Amino acid sequence: MQQAGKNILHTMLWLASAVTFSFLINPHAAAGGQNPYGGTAAPDEKPATSAAAAPVTAETGSDGVQHLAITLDSYSFSPAYIIVQAGKPVEFTLKNVSSVAPHSFKIDAPADGLNVYQEVEAGKSATLTFTPAKPGVYEYYCDKKLAFFPSHRKKGMVGKLEVK
Repeated sequence: MQQAGKNILHTMLWLASAVTFSFLINPHAAAGGQNPYGGTAAPDEKPATSAAAAPVTAETGSDGVQHLAITLDSYSFSPAYIIVQAGKPVEFTLKNVSSVAPHSFKIDAPADGLNVYQEVEAGKSATLTFTPAKPGVYEYYCDKKLAFFPSHRKKGMVGKLEVK
């Protein structure tokens, strides 16, 4: 009988730790599952970038490269809607402002010549350079996932890249 009580106590402590950890790594969890772009996403549904995200156009420097800084935070990208020109090199400076979670920036559109990927450790920055070949609208997202939790993408860490 005492062993059963210990097992229940152990299970309750583990569950409390898991819930606490979940809120530490996902500050949006307390918002009832609301993603940073507004609205909610079902657990098995890939959320879309909100139409309310204001587009930001990458600035072309004197070097002919389109430059833009992107902040990667707790399940969000800022900006979440980026516009670039086709045929011109793009250089994104990715800054992960999370103190714990690693993030990534991924575009998976090999049919259109966009197979872009860069990991960024917590508190670090990285540079990503690519040249989009043709116009289109592409989703970018973080592909990170922690053990038994939904992926960062499912939690709303997505954005839109428009190539003109």
